[in-house]
Amino acid sequence: MKTVKTIFLASSSPRRRKLLNQIAGNFNLHVKVLKPNPKINMDELETPYSNEMPKKYVARIALKKAITATENMIEMGRKYLPILAADTTVSFKDKILGKPKSKKQATKMLKMLSNNSHKVFTSVVLIHHFKEDSRQTKLEFDQITQCSTVWFGNLSENWLNNYIESGEPMDKSGGYGIQGKAQEVIKKLNGSYSGVMGLPLFETSEMLQNLDL
Repeated sequence: MKTVKTIFLASSSPRRRKLLNQIAGNFNLHVKVLKPNPKINMDELETPYSNEMPKKYVARIALKKAITATENMIEMGRKYLPILAADTTVSFKDKILGKPKSKKQATKMLKMLSNNSHKVFTSVVLIHHFKEDSRQTKLEFDQITQCSTVWFGNLSENWLNNYIESGEPMDKSGGYGIQGKAQEVIKKLNGSYSGVMGLPLFETSEMLQNLDL
């Protein structure tokens, strides 16, 4: 019987935790969520640079989340490995659509996506080793960024108003979650359903397969 090891998830997303739990048993892994560092301002962390392209943005943020979690762990005198972090962003015409801060902003985002296609990028970082010396901590990690294209049908005023009032758009990049009511208006998907949801299972499984556990 193989020993069950722990993989530490640096994310508070319940969707991401559910997805990682779905595949963890295939690798004899138990998922444990790391508490976020209270010193980190997430709004500041997730602010895009000027003219930053979505693919570079999501890869940068995922890596920053992983590094931040690892540094916090080391500061507390713990050595948790491996650590997995991820970030997802919606992109429309190379414009990054973050999480809406108001119903008005959510409505504006979704109207842009109506009868259009958009891209969803999810970047995953797996930190598997680190070396400490007197000057710095050197991290060893793998990273992948997966891209899917999603086509929305027409979002009627009635559907849109009901969706906004449900509150579902408010904590999600681009103002929607593929696992929820938005499925009703998704006409086509080219890519990874789980990637759009927050963690591409095929690519993440490949990363874990290559990991020496």
